[in-house]
Amino acid sequence: MSKKNAKPIPTEPAPAAQPDDAMRLKACLVGLESVQQDWLTAIARAADTGLIEVTAAGHSSVAEARDLADHFGAPFYDDLRRMMLTHSPQIIILDRPPELGLDFIEACLQQQIGILSLGPVVSNLTEARQIAAMLKPKTHLLLNWPLALEGWAFKQCLQTQEYFLDVSLLTAGFFAINHAIAKSRQQATTESVVRSMSVLAWDAMRTIIELLGLPASVYACIDGSVGEGDRFHDATGSAAATLRFADGGACGLAISDRETPARRELLVQSRAGSVRMTDFSYRICDASGKLIEEDTRTPIPPAEQCLTALQDFCRGFTAPPSPHRGWNHLLVETSAAMVAMMISNRTGAAESPQRLIDLRA
Repeated sequence: MSKKNAKPIPTEPAPAAQPDDAMRLKACLVGLESVQQDWLTAIARAADTGLIEVTAAGHSSVAEARDLADHFGAPFYDDLRRMMLTHSPQIIILDRPPELGLDFIEACLQQQIGILSLGPVVSNLTEARQIAAMLKPKTHLLLNWPLALEGWAFKQCLQTQEYFLDVSLLTAGFFAINHAIAKSRQQATTESVVRSMSVLAWDAMRTIIELLGLPASVYACIDGSVGEGDRFHDATGSAAATLRFADGGACGLAISDRETPARRELLVQSRAGSVRMTDFSYRICDASGKLIEEDTRTPIPPAEQCLTALQDFCRGFTAPPSPHRGWNHLLVETSAAMVAMMISNRTGAAESPQRLIDLRA
């Protein structure tokens, strides 16, 4: 696939550190805002412990770039190309604003710069194809956060795989507050905040696809604002969606970027029984309703959750090459489900993600 829109960053690729290398990973922050106290606190702790070194902060807004840089005593830039020329980062912690072009993402990946993206790194199916073509299906160069399946409870439940076979019903709720709501508060929030509903929807769709595969159809209704055309990056508000699967299973999905506290909830019903999950609890019952296993943990503060994600990303990025290194990105499949949700909201009819993939093949 042609990369004629990409503009390579004229800097030498930074070599990945070895697992026993005490060298800090050089990190640039792009697009983050002062309202994201959970991530700013986590990044500061990672810098204090020597995991990373924040070398620069960039944003299209000079004011936001300055505020971001002030947290870390680093230089700030509203010209990202100049920032990348001046500093040679190994990783980028990115919260992609709508105006940031795909060429920046492509150039980073071409230079083997790792990207921890706080939300979807792409904004439509076309962009997903372009970035997927640059990556292996499982990659150490990209982690889209949040990722529900990396949570403690989800990992525990996924060990009992029989409960995720022949699924008849999955219901899920993904909730948080967006930047605008967080900014409207009189004092800084310690809650997890997301740029938009799209961040939550991406995590939800990515989770559902991992568990059940690509849905045959998506029917959705959104109360809020949506992007233009097939863009889904800047959708905000609340959404309800029904997903159907070729084997007869169904999924009911609720998403909102106007709810606090941030939380994720899943219920899976299958031939083997049922599994209920939140980020910090799970309950597994057999087909007769008998309790098989349950556990609950004390909720971890948002900043600690972000720090864990950053640590996991750095470990994956610096790990020796292997087939198990990194994360499945599912960029094309997740983007197709996201676009189907946006189109369904406009048309009032169910849309097929696979049809969208085939149309753009």
